[in-house]
Amino acid sequence: MSEQENYSDQIQKVSPMKGDLLVVTTPHPLTADQRKRMADSLAPMADRMGVHMLVLDGGATAQLQPGIQGLLDEQKKQTAILKRMAEQQSLLIQALAEDQGEQDPDARPLTYMDGTPCR
Repeated sequence: MSEQENYSDQIQKVSPMKGDLLVVTTPHPLTADQRKRMADSLAPMADRMGVHMLVLDGGATAQLQPGIQGLLDEQKKQTAILKRMAEQQSLLIQALAEDQGEQDPDARPLTYMDGTPCR
């Protein structure tokens, strides 16, 4: 089996997703021409999978770096959830304040937080 077939098999096993960065390294230093030939031979497969590719010297591995877009999308979702929680808490505080009416803030409360009357 040639090195390129070995790389292709390794790449298929890692299940790349569109936008990921595929890093291919070789066990020995490459000349610029060798690096270009390797990149050119693997480029069609990278294009089919929708990944970006980087060819490096030294070490016989193929690895996949997740695309940053997925991380950004997840952060946006979490930020939206936090914003919604803050808005809901603000509404709850306003509702509790309105429920207390025009009471003196220094006066003893009439009810506990669960709504039961104070004795």
